[in-house]
Amino acid sequence: MYTVKIIQISVVDGQSREERFQRVEAYLDRMEQEESKPALIMLPEIWATGYFNFDRYMAESEPLLGETYNRLAPRAEALGCYILAGSIVE
Repeated sequence: MYTVKIIQISVVDGQSREERFQRVEAYLDRMEQEESKPALIMLPEIWATGYFNFDRYMAESEPLLGETYNRLAPRAEALGCYILAGSIVE
């Protein structure tokens, strides 16, 4: 049997991209401490920027192997799972 965990975070106006990453990483840290590890972790769409923050899209866009990948890929490897990082502004 496989376990799927979903991280649903609110995108708070005024909160920086770094603060959102730190919140997600805190959830992942807690999952690393759990005895049972998930096979898949899912994050919401455009969580790092915020869907309606259109004015920040250009400044916070990233390549496919950018910040989101570089921060979450090692976490997925450490947990032995896949992380569906929602979507990114590319």
